[in-house]
Amino acid sequence: MNSPLPNFSAPPLDLRLKRRERSLLAAGVPDEAAVASGGRLWLEAEWQALHEREENLRAYEAQLRAMQADIDARREPEASTSVSPFPAGELSLQTAWDKLIRARELLDAEQVHSRDDRLVLKAELADLNRRQANLATRETSVAAREEQLAAPEPAVAEPIAGQHTMSVMTRLTRSPIALARSVLRGGK
Repeated sequence: MNSPLPNFSAPPLDLRLKRRERSLLAAGVPDEAAVASGGRLWLEAEWQALHEREENLRAYEAQLRAMQADIDARREPEASTSVSPFPAGELSLQTAWDKLIRARELLDAEQVHSRDDRLVLKAELADLNRRQANLATRETSVAAREEQLAAPEPAVAEPIAGQHTMSVMTRLTRSPIALARSVLRGGK
């Protein structure tokens, strides 16, 4: 169970001058002897006030040190490594505990390797999916190109006006070589 919280409150420090010392400082004595004794009294009052403040500060410092020691005593040290719960005299238990610690270290190392392998496989799978998407895009473009090449060419249309509308005589007279060819070929 938790222990109750310590009381860290300190009694208030009284750093003010006492009434008697203030009255001595405030009282004014007109003659020179009284002024000299007043100065001496004032110095003594100041010395007393400083001495009282010093004692108060020492007491406060001692109280703070005690509180810090109490806090330090309550603080639990943190264990960074595992410690064997078995007595030191039993070697079989100690060796078994050492084997358990070693097995745990090996398991941690394997978990790190497995995590790294999973990350690599995940990256390779993402790369494979990207390549598969690129391949599907290429296949569709190749299939579209094949369909375009395999489609029959449109039938040759009728000649445009002015191409074959000239009369035979006009065509023959325009080109004497073409006339000789046509005669020698046999009218084709």
